[in-house]
Amino acid sequence: MRRPPVRLYALLRKPGYTLFVFASATHLRAYRRLLDSLVQEVNNTYGGEIVRPYVVLDEGTPEAVEAEAPVLIDFKGQFRKNWAPGTAAFCWCGPTDT
Repeated sequence: MRRPPVRLYALLRKPGYTLFVFASATHLRAYRRLLDSLVQEVNNTYGGEIVRPYVVLDEGTPEAVEAEAPVLIDFKGQFRKNWAPGTAAFCWCGPTDT
């Protein structure tokens, strides 16, 4: 099933905080447990209202991740190009005034 493209900056316009958890598909096996526990801890603590976590993969399919968060595929490489996350990282973004 093809999903419509999502613009990261559109996600940042939503109220509250945004947490992007990035993992390279080639290193996903090594980071999967950490990624899942981080997303679960954020969801348990903030209930998805104050902080909205998203998992970002550089390639692959959303089914590769079992985290309880929306999975975005950076198929154009824009997340990696603009935010240079390496093989795994998280980006914490606060609310904007726009």
